[in-house]
Amino acid sequence: MKNLDYYQSLPESPSVALMENEFDYLIDNLLPNLNFNDLLPILYELSDRQWNTYTIADDKIKDAVSGYLIKFMNINSENEVDSALHISLAMGLPSVYFYILNSFDNIVNANVKNLINEYREEVVDIANPYIGME
Repeated sequence: MKNLDYYQSLPESPSVALMENEFDYLIDNLLPNLNFNDLLPILYELSDRQWNTYTIADDKIKDAVSGYLIKFMNINSENEVDSALHISLAMGLPSVYFYILNSFDNIVNANVKNLINEYREEVVDIANPYIGME
């Protein structure tokens, strides 16, 4: 099974086809089998590389990643929320971003609330990760 070391060794600027293959593998093999703490850094790595393709991921990929993050993320974990926000911005995942924003009043961790406020100030268009480059 592919692990974090494998994903960290992928090219920084991969082809769109490579990223589609890697996400398909992740969806079919890793999402059902790895725990959230093991998978989150892998999603982080893949989202960075997806962003570097300068192509928005296919809806199937975006839906699978969004659903997974929303289902398993601990909204009071600074690391998990920071990673999920980073992934959502890199991949254009509005459902994850707005899930986090809509959970704001239920968050008890002040660091997480501060983190969310920082992201709020910076985000222009969550659906378009390339908005500042056009």
